[in-house]
Amino acid sequence: KDIGVWVVLLAVFLHLLGFTVTGPILPALTEHFNLPHAKVGYLTSSYPLGMFFALFVWPKLSDAIGRKPVIVFSLLGVGIGFVLQGIAVARGWPLWTFLALRVASGALAGDRSSP
Repeated sequence: KDIGVWVVLLAVFLHLLGFTVTGPILPALTEHFNLPHAKVGYLTSSYPLGMFFALFVWPKLSDAIGRKPVIVFSLLGVGIGFVLQGIAVARGWPLWTFLALRVASGALAGDRSSP
């Protein structure tokens, strides 16, 4: 029973981390990708954009195969997405790759936003 509580806490932590991770490092990311001020919103809006589109998929998938497999897949996907975002920055991958990883991570986190 305790493991269930920890899984829920991990899910909430990852969900909130996805939204807030760009906040403290936004100046560094802006400099790293050499973004003009008018395009900084790309970094902060890509994650919620992925969540928005996933809201149309996750409820149906959850009904079809069950909630637990969807949540497990989502948690693994978001975790892998965050690691890949870190690798993208560390290895100097282009901005579009980083943004695609943010959108994908947001889409995988979208299961916890559906009703």
